[in-house]
Amino acid sequence: TPTQLSPDCPFPFVSKSLMTYSLHQMNFPVRAAPFVLFSAAASTILQEASDPSNPCGLNALRLPASEKLVIVCPPSTHVALKVYHLNDPVRASAISANGARVDQAATTDQQGVVQKLDLRGPEIVHVVLEGGGGEGFLAEICVDKRPIDVERRKVHARYYTGTLDLNVGEPPGVWGVVVMSQTLDATPTGGDPVQAARRLGGVVDSANIVETGECACTILYDHTFEVR
Repeated sequence: TPTQLSPDCPFPFVSKSLMTYSLHQMNFPVRAAPFVLFSAAASTILQEASDPSNPCGLNALRLPASEKLVIVCPPSTHVALKVYHLNDPVRASAISANGARVDQAATTDQQGVVQKLDLRGPEIVHVVLEGGGGEGFLAEICVDKRPIDVERRKVHARYYTGTLDLNVGEPPGVWGVVVMSQTLDATPTGGDPVQAARRLGGVVDSANIVETGECACTILYDHTFEVR
């Protein structure tokens, strides 16, 4: 589940090293709300915080040696990753809801040092990590959605707010919030039918799901909160 924010990670979603897991061997997909991690590789391992070669002080997920690690995240404009490697540099790409790569970053050649990769772009719904030469590790991921300049990408950005009333006796647990928006047909009654046909109303135009494999998808949460 999301953990308390750290001073150097001012983002509302933060999963610190998937610390709720205690097993060394982990099978994909890995679910750590609001994130889902998957790969063509069947499994990977955690490097414990106590390992002498682990510089971050947190359990860290090893990147598959020959396959990409894909992280599904809530629709975001900012993604911050803390990674390190003991062999080759680690590369990260941000993919938007339309499947376009909107940003990329890579670590330096320096080994055994935690490095931060910052990615920005409209409607980032998953991040692809690769490289490391079998010794690349993910220690932390944080995501956020803030106003950005989208003009050069020729896309539209919308921001929504709302409230959700819960019962006083609501059982404890983690809730996922999904915001769905639809197109609006403002064509006047009796207007040009050709123009009306080009402005269909009720078509979902928000990023609510993302493909996670062949004939498989997952819901994209816009926010998560915990009831205690």
